[in-house]
This record gives sequence, C-alpha cells and structure tokens, in this order.
Amino acid sequence: MVGSDHESDDTIILSEDGSPSRKRQRSDDEAKNLIESILKKKPVGEVVIKEYSKTKSLIDCTR
Repeated sequence: MVGSDHESDDTIILSEDGSPSRKRQRSDDEAKNLIESILKKKPVGEVVIKEYSKTKSLIDCTR
C-alpha cells in the first residue's frame, strides 16, 4: 500500500444496527467459556473470576 505504514487483514463486519456480527459474537462467547473453564481449574481462578465480575477489570496481582 502506498502511503500506509500498517497493513491489516482483520475485518470486523457490523450488522445494520452497528453491532458485531453473530459469528463474531459466537466466537467471543466461545473464548469467554474457554477462559472461564481454564480459570476454574486453577486455585486462584475463582478470585480472578469474582474480581472481573465485580469490577470488569483485573489488577496486576490477579492477572
């Protein structure tokens, strides 16, 4: 590309109402479920899940 320092093959498809496509939402849900299942197997995982549920973020020591 002329005049561009960055190239990207990433594409986000928005529906008519501006929200991500159903395929993207399904992928996000699958990723969320995978992370939750991994965290539940770890001793500190429940702490991480509770913090994220409460604050929608994580502090450094729980990451």
